[in-house]
Amino acid sequence: MDATSSISELVIQGKISLSQDLTEKILNCRNEEEIQTIWNKIPFMDKGTIRSRFPDGFGFSRSALNDLIKQGKIEIERTSGTTEESTELILPTGWWDKQETHALSLNERIKCTFSPDTNWYLSPDKRVTIVSPSCSNDICYTGVPSQEERTLNKTLFVNISKHPFLWTDSIKEQMLQETLSFEPVFLDVDPVYGTLFADYCRKKSCRIPSLKFILSSYEYLSRAHRRYLGEIFGVPVYNLYGSTETGHLLMEDSQGILRIAKENALLEFLPLPSDETLKECVVTTLTNPYMPLLKYRIGDLFCERDERLRLMGRLKDALITHSGDPIPVSWIDDAITISDKILHYQLVQLQDINTCRLDYFLREDANDLTLTEKNLIASNLITFMGWNTKIIFRSVDYIPCEPSGKFRLVIPQKTNKLFN
Repeated sequence: MDATSSISELVIQGKISLSQDLTEKILNCRNEEEIQTIWNKIPFMDKGTIRSRFPDGFGFSRSALNDLIKQGKIEIERTSGTTEESTELILPTGWWDKQETHALSLNERIKCTFSPDTNWYLSPDKRVTIVSPSCSNDICYTGVPSQEERTLNKTLFVNISKHPFLWTDSIKEQMLQETLSFEPVFLDVDPVYGTLFADYCRKKSCRIPSLKFILSSYEYLSRAHRRYLGEIFGVPVYNLYGSTETGHLLMEDSQGILRIAKENALLEFLPLPSDETLKECVVTTLTNPYMPLLKYRIGDLFCERDERLRLMGRLKDALITHSGDPIPVSWIDDAITISDKILHYQLVQLQDINTCRLDYFLREDANDLTLTEKNLIASNLITFMGWNTKIIFRSVDYIPCEPSGKFRLVIPQKTNKLFN
């Protein structure tokens, strides 16, 4: 996408929310270079910016927000991402569903499963959602809710725990039976939760006859997760990318190519100073008039080649070599998931940055990694991390999640600041 030409067009259409002064300056520019100069001077936003501005910086007092809530115009949501503290958001009522429909319609195979909807021209059909309870925008509960309490329109939320490695067989059996009786067209999963559910389905030799595809979002989709979900359920697995604050931004099409949801946001991909092949995604939202985000640093890396995008993982989760080169999550994932025995893992960089510990969780029907498999994984990682890197392997039954209920595949020794 040509960002500069899009900026002027979107300003003219009123989709980018700028001050009157900035709007006039951009509209009076004689060429794209002048537009880019003005645009570059606008400061970036992040979650800290949202927290510090909320709500007055977005033009609302608390009492005004309460009035809008009573009128049914907005909802107040909270998001923490993977590791950060809670952030309040102002979202138009029904906004999330429209964002999702725009994104999913980029995949023709998924679009053909849509059904008419009185609130929107089309909407996806019945789904079962398997995520951390703290990841859901639509449902909140305490205690042990009934299936009826966990059903919202065409969506059934089957998980009631944010610790999937602690699920008992009785909990997994309940999840499976509820899923079978609901007859979903697709599963909407956090990839870790979905993969552990799939491992139980394999144990029970059970597939879901109504299932047509699996939608993975909420966090990074490892090659191990995608491979296993596809193997067990026999349907394609598609990645949907976005965040609560920005909405849905990219969707895999039926060929597995990431497509930008251009109606939802303007995306810019800014190269890292240390490696221009890796780019940070910066988002300007187009559909939320109550809380427009301008040049929002969503915190993820991408690689862009031959006009194709590949998600490379969280910026803060990239490891850094002694020479200062970043090693994104996707490269590490490629190195580790050569073994199809591994369902999930976490690579932890220890205090001695030349040493990493690989905690890995195996599929239930697999024996431990052989010495040959360990050496192959280690040699792959050393290719990126340097010849003097030591990898400690540890088979585990439990991998901890973050307070948000999400998981990190890679934990660097300290927070990285690759992009200033």
